[in-house]
Amino acid sequence: MPVPLKSVGLALSWLLTLGVPFALPLVGSSIAVAQAPTNQERKAEADRLLKLGTEQFNTSQFETALQTWQQALKLYQELKDRRGEGNALGNLGNAYYSLGNYPKAIEYQEQSLAIARAIKDRLGEGQSLGSLGSAYYSLSNDAKAIAYYQQWLAIAREIKDRKGEGSALNNIGSTLAKQQQPELAIVFYKQSVNVREGIRQDIRTLDRSLQESYTQSVAGTYRQLADLLIAQGRIGEAQQVLERLKLQELNDFTKGTRSSTTIPDVSFNAAETQIKGKHTSLIAFGGKFYDCEQQRCPQYSELKTQYQGLSKEFQAFVEQIKQQLRDGRLTQVDQSTQDFQASAERVVTAHPHSILIYPLVLDDKARLLWDPKAACSAKPLFALWVRKPSITKSLNSKPSSANGATKPNSKQSAKTSTTV
Repeated sequence: MPVPLKSVGLALSWLLTLGVPFALPLVGSSIAVAQAPTNQERKAEADRLLKLGTEQFNTSQFETALQTWQQALKLYQELKDRRGEGNALGNLGNAYYSLGNYPKAIEYQEQSLAIARAIKDRLGEGQSLGSLGSAYYSLSNDAKAIAYYQQWLAIAREIKDRKGEGSALNNIGSTLAKQQQPELAIVFYKQSVNVREGIRQDIRTLDRSLQESYTQSVAGTYRQLADLLIAQGRIGEAQQVLERLKLQELNDFTKGTRSSTTIPDVSFNAAETQIKGKHTSLIAFGGKFYDCEQQRCPQYSELKTQYQGLSKEFQAFVEQIKQQLRDGRLTQVDQSTQDFQASAERVVTAHPHSILIYPLVLDDKARLLWDPKAACSAKPLFALWVRKPSITKSLNSKPSSANGATKPNSKQSAKTSTTV
């Protein structure tokens, strides 16, 4: 018959008072002793919480995800699992970012960055730098945002992280557009589009739903680039950019029933090519400088001076080129725009009393390109934009975050990348 716990407690107390030696039976006893979980079991629990937090985050339960990831972080820290700790910290930063608490997001991303550097996780380091850039962008500290994005870009190119490279280029373009530097923003958006076109070509063997999901996640870059080109009167180039997006969507939709079409890269004019080349050289040198800065190598002071000098030269060069681009835009229309206008004229000429309308829908406005029959012989294709009703902005209206503004780390072994 089992012995009541209350009686056992009284008996032990009495024996201790009298100083009588005793021993508790270990076999056949009805007193159950709970065993502490093993480290393997605790790690499995931490991984489960990390994944659960991701599921909560993806359904916009940011506060709940925050609490879940805090639990995961505590377990990883107790286990001294540095990679897991870094992932949890990065996800917490993403949660605070989504809640609009950017200073707190920066605090957690800096901790995640420090761990990534300590364990030599270059992918994680790049993602943390990208997330820091997005936080500073949201705080309107554009200089810091671009500095972090450029470090992210250098690492992404070094480790061949094309998804990160495309997002970093997009974010630099977004920041420059925000600063009213459309000529420069176009150069970075074009590079981002070309990188993403390459990725989309490579994932054709994957499930169609995955291809469509990726296309939707990067479509904003194409539309923002087209919007800037239209604003500069480069309607033909804008149309070509949008046709790439539509053709890719058609290839995805008709997979298995027609031959897919290979889409050529977006082209750069002479001035844009020069900017692209000089910036690529600057980023390559910057990557070397950033690495030296972290290690405090003997050449740090010398490299810092050289990097600052190269940065000033690049800015001076860009200002000169931007003026050339503006002057050229006022005096000539590129061949692609002339071709687009000619195509529009052929359509409306073949259909009297008709009007050609080409819509471009963006996050906060819609542009309508239109050409009536009566205007074909005398006027170029018109661009009209109308602002859409105010709606809650999605994360895609901001630059791309690196490790989770839209897709946090759900695995301990590797971080995933995103676009905020």
